[in-house]
Amino acid sequence: GLIAGMLTASIPASACKCRPSDSEPPSAKMEFERVDAVFSGQVVSIAAIKLKELGTRLKDGAAVEYEVPVKIVKLRLLKAWKGVAGRTVTVETESGCDYFFENGKSYLVYAHLTAKFTKKKRPATLTTSMCNRTQPLTTAQDDIQAINELNAKPGAP
Repeated sequence: GLIAGMLTASIPASACKCRPSDSEPPSAKMEFERVDAVFSGQVVSIAAIKLKELGTRLKDGAAVEYEVPVKIVKLRLLKAWKGVAGRTVTVETESGCDYFFENGKSYLVYAHLTAKFTKKKRPATLTTSMCNRTQPLTTAQDDIQAINELNAKPGAP
């Protein structure tokens, strides 16, 4: 009870449904295995775009194009554990379940490589949301410890 109540209180009311309400969020180790990229980074820019995605209308199955507000967040890479390299990393977060990044702040980011269905072929992009364990670096010590343990060589102290 109590912990679940505290968690839901901090999530803004939106159309976002991450998982059945009775299921536990994945542990840091499960999340690390599941996602394509895990890194820490500091936000250097946030841009909002409208992406035209292709979908299917439910009532008659017709192909439709609809606009999805997407935020493109560029981070200066601080530490990479999985799936990224270079000086900066760009992640996208989509409205509804978008993660609220703030300029200048640092985060531990868990991201999936996602292909969006658009008319013009678009390369797959790293995406994150408030449905995974992405969080401010200031609260991420336990996750970082778990990830470092996963990455420790067998037999290391």
